[in-house]
Amino acid sequence: MMKYFRYHNTNCFFLEGKAGKFMAFDAGWPGTLYEYGRMMKTVGLQFENLSWAVISHMHMDHAGLLGDFLSAGIVCFVFDD
Repeated sequence: MMKYFRYHNTNCFFLEGKAGKFMAFDAGWPGTLYEYGRMMKTVGLQFENLSWAVISHMHMDHAGLLGDFLSAGIVCFVFDD
């Protein structure tokens, strides 16, 4: 199952994994972790269940929360431009 939301002109996509865990495609804007988590709730997801993230490229709107994700223990796969 795929879910998504849009904030600050960025689309954030999620794919369901095992046991209710999710993978994010890209990591949103820097300094918006609280808002990102709140937006996840609007589509029925919880930040605590985010286990993996794929960062498509190192622009602020796609990799801004990378440090926050890593601090939260989320496994991140980063692609360089």
